Amino acid sequence: ADAAQARPPLGKAMVGLLRSWASGMGVAAVSCHGSCTCARCERAQSGCALDGHIRRGKKLSVTQQLIAHVRPRAHANASATCWLAVRTLAQTSSGGHKLKVVSLVTRGVRASVHRR
Repeated sequence: ADAAQARPPLGKAMVGLLRSWASGMGVAAVSCHGSCTCARCERAQSGCALDGHIRRGKKLSVTQQLIAHVRPRAHANASATCWLAVRTLAQTSSGGHKLKVVSLVTRGVRASVHRR
C-alpha cells in the first residue's frame, strides 16, 4: 500500500467563534488532544488561532468558522478519546480576554461539549 492509502482519513471540526468590535474580545486557539491531532486549520489567522476583536471602525459582530482538520494519532489506542480544546490566549488586541464559542459542528469526528 502506498503512503496515501496508509494515512487515516481526516475529520473536520468547525468551531464558530464570535468576533466583535466591542472591547474585551480575546484571541482563541483550538487544539487537538488525546487520540487525535489537528493536521491543519482553515480560516485561522495564525496556526489555529483567531482574534475575536474586529479593529475596523464599524460596530459589527459576526460568527467566524475556524475549521480544524482532525487526524487520528499514529499508534493511538482505538478506544482512546479524541478531544478539542478552545482556550483564550494571553495575547490580546483589545485589552481583554472574552471568548464566545457560538457553535461546534463535526464531520467524521465524534464530539461532546464539556465546559470548565
